[in-house]
Amino acid sequence: MKIKITLKSPDALYACVHDAVVEAMPDDLEAGEFRETVTERMNQLFDGPLCRWIAYRELVTIEIDTEAGTARVCERS
Repeated sequence: MKIKITLKSPDALYACVHDAVVEAMPDDLEAGEFRETVTERMNQLFDGPLCRWIAYRELVTIEIDTEAGTARVCERS
C-alpha cells in the first residue's frame, strides 16, 4: 500500500540547515561569519531549485510504500 503524508513545520527547515552548517564547520570567530553566509545561501536554495520539493519553506509530502519498505519525497504539483 502507498500512502502520502504532508508535514508542515515553518521553522524546521531553517533550524535544520543552521544545525547542519554549524556541525560541519569549526567553532571559531572567523568561521562564525562564514557559517552565517553559508546558512543564508543554503536557505536561499529553498526559494529556488529546491522549492520543487518543499513549498513555502515548510510543506513537504512524503510517499510511503509499505510493501517495498521505501519512502520518497514527492515533487510539488
